[in-house]
Amino acid sequence: MPYPNVPANTEPPTELQDHVVSTIGALLSQYAPCPRDLTVAVVITEDFAAAVEDAWRISGVDFGLFDSTRPGGTVHGKSISLNDDRTEWRTIIDSHWWCADTTSAERRISLLAHELFHPRLERLRIEAGSVEHLAGKVDTPAKGARWSVRNALDEFRCDLAANSVLGALFTVETDQGRRPLPIGLLGLKDGTSYLGAVADVFDEILPEWKHVLSARQSVDPARTSLIARKTGGLLTALGHAEAEARSLGMPGVFAIPELADHALAALLRVPWVQICEAYDHHQGWDDIHLKDSAIADVGQQALLNLWQNLRIL
Repeated sequence: MPYPNVPANTEPPTELQDHVVSTIGALLSQYAPCPRDLTVAVVITEDFAAAVEDAWRISGVDFGLFDSTRPGGTVHGKSISLNDDRTEWRTIIDSHWWCADTTSAERRISLLAHELFHPRLERLRIEAGSVEHLAGKVDTPAKGARWSVRNALDEFRCDLAANSVLGALFTVETDQGRRPLPIGLLGLKDGTSYLGAVADVFDEILPEWKHVLSARQSVDPARTSLIARKTGGLLTALGHAEAEARSLGMPGVFAIPELADHALAALLRVPWVQICEAYDHHQGWDDIHLKDSAIADVGQQALLNLWQNLRIL
């Protein structure tokens, strides 16, 4: 497999983008089956937010203004489906980040592989028979819980796919000789590690979480959405951190000592472990729509149990 030579300080020309995308695509096809019907356009743009909002308009959704900040990091790439059956996608990359001297070739490849796997994952599910994408608005606690779990697991899965691409193209020197570069080590090297930031994320979100817990009134759609976002943001950070932990051979994100006595860790450890155990039990690409639904069922109930125990519901 040719090494994708990505320049550090210039926006790559179209032919180089095509080469990089095709190299990553070939490696992703070794990791998971290739969908039958899928078209992805990669756009590297100076106005990242405007490009994301334009893709949203084309897709027929209105999420308002795009915010690239997330618990534990900043978004530099976004993949958006442009039609209902998820056959046409636009993967948008922030050119300021892509062309920065501080952005390594390894990080560019990792992000692009992650983003390109989102469309593949969604189309594999739909081609297998999934209708989860037709669930509609998040307007009930159950839908909020399910959305939170599915979103976090998608980020986890796309990070694992990126890890496979990264390890195929880059190596690192270890005591046992050169080994594939794991995504967890990349994050620790360039300061973008979710595993290293998850305790800070918990500290940052804890006051908001406590505020949500302190309100005991009946759950209306707006409040359900708020709960889903707060829980969803935490789960998404855990999904990224879990992928990094596994790439380093750790048993999971909650193995790091910084979370041992954290108040949010005490609340989220049980549901997250249940979600991960369901994922481990339902691995594989055959009947992925059924497996994903089974994982979502477990995760949905785990979050509903959490909210009920905390008297949110």
